[in-house]
Amino acid sequence: MIGFCGVYLFVKKAIEFMVAYILAWIFCFYGNDPRPQTVLPLTNSVRIYGSCYTVGTREDIKVRAFAGFKKSRVMLGESNNEGTFDFRIADSTKYLSFERDGYRTTTIPVRFLGPTSSSSEFRLGIPMSLKEGSPVQPVNELVLSFSVPDSLDIDYEITQPNISGHYTYFEFKRRKHPHNFLIKDFRPGKYLFAASTPDGRSLLSEEITTGSGLNFKAVYIEGGKGVKADTPVKPATNDGVKPLSNDSGAKPVASDAVVKSPDTKALYFDQSSYELKLETKTALDSIATLLKSQPDMVAHLTGYTENVGKRELNVTLSEYRARMVEGYLRQKGVSSSQLITTGKGPDSSVAANDPEEARSRSRRVVIQLTRK
Repeated sequence: MIGFCGVYLFVKKAIEFMVAYILAWIFCFYGNDPRPQTVLPLTNSVRIYGSCYTVGTREDIKVRAFAGFKKSRVMLGESNNEGTFDFRIADSTKYLSFERDGYRTTTIPVRFLGPTSSSSEFRLGIPMSLKEGSPVQPVNELVLSFSVPDSLDIDYEITQPNISGHYTYFEFKRRKHPHNFLIKDFRPGKYLFAASTPDGRSLLSEEITTGSGLNFKAVYIEGGKGVKADTPVKPATNDGVKPLSNDSGAKPVASDAVVKSPDTKALYFDQSSYELKLETKTALDSIATLLKSQPDMVAHLTGYTENVGKRELNVTLSEYRARMVEGYLRQKGVSSSQLITTGKGPDSSVAANDPEEARSRSRRVVIQLTRK
């Protein structure tokens, strides 16, 4: 009997030791957060910076920050001893979480309104409350990042269709335009976001749909050339033009807007990039003028990549390329109802062992113009 009890106690102690060892290993591997935190590739990322502060005292505090996705969560890092942080997040981020011992975790949904670029940056101020205090009120903010000419006075107006009197207006003077701007307590819904010069030249007009949480919007305005709101865009003339197609009955279009075939245009990109080249923007300016002058015309924007690497990443990259083209055309005043985007990744691309010149022709967005 004594021998049996001794064996039993030995086995029990051995099991307890193994369980403690496994738990310690898990804790060291995952840290304080029990969920796996897989580092995801930031194929398209933006900068977020700012601070977290205690509600009531408004004292900046040091926190741990996380970016959440559909099925995973990534630790971004910690703010410094002064309480400020500076991170990069993927534009596929669904929420941000901020944690500190003794405080309630603040989790905020994230939404991106249109394309962004690696130069987009958004400044934030995140409220945190002590565990014994009241929960933080829901955050609903429109956070803007600007890439605009420094030589212009620009007026911005955000209006909500069919709701009289509900609008936001702000203006910035030349050489004093900030890189970012934040509007608090911004009600979720559909809005028209517009920018113009004081003399009435339209620089930007597009629809946005905001939701609860942080709404990130990158604002791009190039050159400062605009059209007065009450001045119709002139259609292309007959000088130096080609028809859209031989039998469509379409109005003529400037020759630099049509390449390869009368109704198709290919725009090319650098390897692993979705940034628009200068020559690409020049071609898109002509296409934007055509689309605005012919509202019954639709542009199908299809992104492609070369056949190198994982297919899912290539499909994502092709979608980014098509979205960048769409965003540029909308910035130039083209209606969203005239634009259809898809990403097909390496489909219709040449083989990876072909010469670089051939592969580079696969890194493209094809624009096909049709009638509604």
